[in-house]
Amino acid sequence: SKDSVVPEFNDISKKDIVVEWRKMPVFSDRYEAMDVGVMDLTAIIFAWYDFDNAVLVCEDELVLSGHEVSAKNIARIIKAKEAELFFDKLTQEVLPIYKRVSDNNLILLNDLRQSPHNLSFIATEKQNKEAYINKMRTMISEKRIIINPRCKTLVSHLENATWDKNRREFLRSGDYGHYDFVDALAYLVRNLDDGRNPYPA
Repeated sequence: SKDSVVPEFNDISKKDIVVEWRKMPVFSDRYEAMDVGVMDLTAIIFAWYDFDNAVLVCEDELVLSGHEVSAKNIARIIKAKEAELFFDKLTQEVLPIYKRVSDNNLILLNDLRQSPHNLSFIATEKQNKEAYINKMRTMISEKRIIINPRCKTLVSHLENATWDKNRREFLRSGDYGHYDFVDALAYLVRNLDDGRNPYPA
């Protein structure tokens, strides 16, 4: 529909976008993006940038709601997911995250930064929302965003998100909440250092 937030993400393009991508090289920048909601969903995306192919790969997601949204719980499940996705068998360590970004829930971000959690998220700039949604749409139309099929909520939010009549906010939906994964992906695109070469000199 004309109110669709990401019309480029459709049944045809999805066949090329929602796929298993190549194995993540050790030399790559890993990203996390979070959109915090208590009434709505808290959406967290785990991604890495494939510098060789200029593709942002969304590897996995976490969905939290209600009483699950506490610094202690978020830190615990993020660290467990990092250990699952980004463990280097050679060094027996979890590979570092290049950048974590979130919306501006400063109390929660401050709690996450403190010991014992020690998880640092940057509070993203939020001006020009539509410009970054447009950048995300362009990347999707160029198949420069790839989504692992296990990211089911991200896929359903991209498929179903619609604008309100002022094109300022997404319409709320009984099934999908506030389409928080679309925001999380937009924060990721906004903070992506796609020109940075992750390989050592």
